[in-house]
Amino acid sequence: MDYQNVGEGMPSPKKWYQKNVWIILLLIFAFPVGAYLMWRYSDWKRVAKVIVSCIGVILCISILFSPKSTEINLVANERIEYDVNDSVLVYADTESSQTILESSYKSQGGKFEFSDKGVYFSANKAGDYKVWVEQNGVKSNIVVLRVEDKEELSKAHEKELIASAKKEGVAEYKEELKAAEEKKKAEEEAKLKAEEEARIAAEAAAAEAAKQAEAEAQAQAQAQAQAQAAQNVQASSGGSVWKSATGSKYHSHNNCGNMNPNTSSLITVEQAQAMGLGACQKCF
Repeated sequence: MDYQNVGEGMPSPKKWYQKNVWIILLLIFAFPVGAYLMWRYSDWKRVAKVIVSCIGVILCISILFSPKSTEINLVANERIEYDVNDSVLVYADTESSQTILESSYKSQGGKFEFSDKGVYFSANKAGDYKVWVEQNGVKSNIVVLRVEDKEELSKAHEKELIASAKKEGVAEYKEELKAAEEKKKAEEEAKLKAEEEARIAAEAAAAEAAKQAEAEAQAQAQAQAQAQAAQNVQASSGGSVWKSATGSKYHSHNNCGNMNPNTSSLITVEQAQAMGLGACQKCF
């Protein structure tokens, strides 16, 4: 009997990294390695391999280039007590230009209202409400807004005053009632003033952010223009340019701007640079 040929023709056992279960795990947790093993060792159909590869590449790109916010600062006026159903302006400030989604505003009770003027919080019951923003794994500071039922408090206070009036007389009761009304009026005025200050602060913060973004865009555009001018100068090196009679720039054509073609002269770029002339930003 020929023992030498025993086992020939039988498939050799797969190594661990050639098995489908390990290939799938590596595709999830280490996509480049899993993709290589999938194409090298798996017996999947080519269409399935292409689909898995495309999905993996798209997910990697979305993770790499997804916007990230390093800090979110939530601003609201916490110094006053709000009445039930009052609309309280809240403003979320971020270090980046990332947009805060409506679903990112969180609170323990109450509700949010969104409009072109801003984000407003309100509650129909008295209590202390915690409000914050949470987006892309970043959580803002927590703002605590105190809401009171001013009508119920006023009624309770009036009952106390009536009971006190029975003991101390009607005259003193009227004075206390008048003082309570004045206090209520002063509180309402203070609340309106605080809301106006919060609105002005939010608008100023938004204007400052817009101004900063505009300045960054202008700086970027200027840098691109300078880079383009340098490329044009480099591309035209060794060629001919036009020099005006009185200007400090050289041009690619003799009728640029207010140039007089009759008094302009044709020179090389090297001659223009030797004369201290710079490239015209309109031509180059």
